[in-house]
Amino acid sequence: MYSLGLKFASALLAVLVVGLGVTTFLANQTTSNEFRQFAAQGWSNQAITMASVLGDYYQRTGSLEGVDQILSNPRTRRGPPPPPGSRPGRGAPEGELAAAPGPAFDLVLADKSGIVVADNVEKHPGEVLSEALLQSAVPIVVGGNQVGALVRFDPAETLSPAEEIVLQRVNRSIWLAGALAGLLAVVLGVILTRQLTGPLRDLTQAAHRMAQGDLNQRVPVRSKDEVGELGEAFNTMAANLTQADQLRRNLMADVAHELRTPLTLIQGNLEAMVDGVYPPDQDRLQMLLHQSLLLSRLINDVRDLSLAESGELKLEHNRVDLVQIARRALAANEANSYCEGQSLRFETSSDELNIMGDSHRFEQIVSNLLSNALRYTPAGGQITIQVARRNHEAFLSVTDSGAGISAEDLPHVFERFWRGDRSRSRASGGMGLGLAIARTLAELHKGRLEVQSQVGHGSTFILTLPLADDCAGVQR
Repeated sequence: MYSLGLKFASALLAVLVVGLGVTTFLANQTTSNEFRQFAAQGWSNQAITMASVLGDYYQRTGSLEGVDQILSNPRTRRGPPPPPGSRPGRGAPEGELAAAPGPAFDLVLADKSGIVVADNVEKHPGEVLSEALLQSAVPIVVGGNQVGALVRFDPAETLSPAEEIVLQRVNRSIWLAGALAGLLAVVLGVILTRQLTGPLRDLTQAAHRMAQGDLNQRVPVRSKDEVGELGEAFNTMAANLTQADQLRRNLMADVAHELRTPLTLIQGNLEAMVDGVYPPDQDRLQMLLHQSLLLSRLINDVRDLSLAESGELKLEHNRVDLVQIARRALAANEANSYCEGQSLRFETSSDELNIMGDSHRFEQIVSNLLSNALRYTPAGGQITIQVARRNHEAFLSVTDSGAGISAEDLPHVFERFWRGDRSRSRASGGMGLGLAIARTLAELHKGRLEVQSQVGHGSTFILTLPLADDCAGVQR
């Protein structure tokens, strides 16, 4: 199996080879074509200059005889240069012959009949030029009449040996530059590949260790790109898994503790009754019934929360009056608040506030909020329930005058099995399931449950639900 780094490096190398190869080839071809066009343009300019010189020569002498020296200028002949000290263009005016330029190619001079009278290689004298060659010739005009023509035998794009050498050197430089650029790109590509695949290797190793049960794995995040986002997502996932594992451990410990206490009481009292130590009177049977109810409530809480979070909790879908639900919950808790010396207060701006959902679950939400407020409100304190309509939503708040919740504990209030004071018993603090169940039920009804609190100033739990006319549907 090939690694991602090897695949990426191979793909990058293939792209580089193809890209640089095509670029270098096109640059080579373009350079050759441009150079040949430049050479052809140079020949045209030189031919026009030479034709002017030959025209002046004809005008002075009356013929084209004796122009061999002009055509045999060192710049136009193919053979080796003349010996040092020799005069170019002997037999012609010194300044004119020295000024006659021309590249190294077969150059012939024909008269007006197309018969070659001179050339720079001395192998075409007397030949009759074809019509095609004469059409490409540069005419020599004197007094408005054509007296001859300069003809280049090889195509205008053909380069001289010196020009070919220059072009080869230029093309060689292009290929060398392409090769160096490719080598540099490969080196940079290897570095880039390692930078990209390095974090992925760290993620893979950390994932393997997490699969083996080590949930404390984290990866360093060194960038803000997609790979960095993946690393942050992995770290978040690992943190959530660690938290979930800790909650699971806490759940096991809490459930074991909460089950052990009532079971121990039930078992101990039953054994004492069987052994005849305690009589099976009404008080002891009532106490055993109370402990069994605690066990049943704990089991129901865990079951309800599990079903709600998995989306398997069945909900009815009916029109429900939130004001009446609040009143019933208030009446159900009046006796408890009276015994604890607490006062309950109810405020509403509406006689009726209809919402859609399961009335039993709404009563469970409000009851959980009231039970929580009663538990943390001292004797003489006050608990206020307020129901109102706000911006097309139903609003219910439960405010207590308790000690409040600290800022560091506030984000954890709705977590499962979380308790700010781990030493609390179920009688004084519960299992930490009531608020978690309340928020989950609110979300199942397309609502939300929030908390506002400050140490020393009590807490306010706010339930917001869509009105019946605005409900888009509640999970069934």
